[in-house]
Amino acid sequence: MRKLLIPLALAALVPAQVAVAAAPISAPAPVRASSATSGSSNLSGGLSIIFAIIAGIAVITTVVIVADGNDSPNSP
Repeated sequence: MRKLLIPLALAALVPAQVAVAAAPISAPAPVRASSATSGSSNLSGGLSIIFAIIAGIAVITTVVIVADGNDSPNSP
């Protein structure tokens, strides 16, 4: 079944890529006008630090789990 589905999926993707490549280039979208803001965003400073801390903890946890030194197989 798998040997049939992979070529079928690839065959479905090829015509889509050809259609995109053959499509005419449309006119550029109109530029949106900007407007002045009264204040700055309050979300920029605090959340980026929190995301950086969470990402750092995730990286450290992954390294500790991978490098725990247990190289024996789990199966008998």
